[in-house]
Amino acid sequence: MNKNRLTLLVVFVSMLLVVPAVFANLPNNCAQAGTGGVGPAGAWDYIASGLPYNNGCWGLSNGGAMIAFNTSTDSCNFYRSWYEWKLTGTEYLWQTFVVGSTDTVQHFNLRYTLDFIDPYSDFDDTWRSDVYDLTTGAWLGGDFTRGSYGNQSCSAHTVYCSSGSSLAGHTIQVKFTATRNHSDTSMKVNVKYISLLAAN
Repeated sequence: MNKNRLTLLVVFVSMLLVVPAVFANLPNNCAQAGTGGVGPAGAWDYIASGLPYNNGCWGLSNGGAMIAFNTSTDSCNFYRSWYEWKLTGTEYLWQTFVVGSTDTVQHFNLRYTLDFIDPYSDFDDTWRSDVYDLTTGAWLGGDFTRGSYGNQSCSAHTVYCSSGSSLAGHTIQVKFTATRNHSDTSMKVNVKYISLLAAN
């Protein structure tokens, strides 16, 4: 092997070792799904553990006292895991990542599946999703619902999120927030099958 080929091989291997660290999300430095995740082939998925696969890649507000990680057959009749808001109060689930310095993405599609079953039809029982650019403080997009708007079971959401300029090097946060006024099991609030896809 000549010297130039050996140098190229060393550079290539070094880049492979760096890539997982670059595409790591907080909390716990989990790897992003990339192109093999929940979304369609070809679109980069910035979310880590979006199904979710495990309980270690999402942050829980207030120590997570109100949000449980469950694995069972869900309302879509699939055996999988999800995060469920179980007690009264307001709490949120979050994940952050830094867009690569050469990634000029400006637009995302936030996708997730929601169960929001409120037998009380309570105006104050709420659900919202948000995507923020923490570098600039800008809100990039999200959606919102109330118990009084009607029940959602196995409801697929796609939310278009956008910035007026490149997000290269910016810190992005995906956040899901629920407020419950009722703690009995007839009310269900859970999220799963989460992806944040590049949409440029």
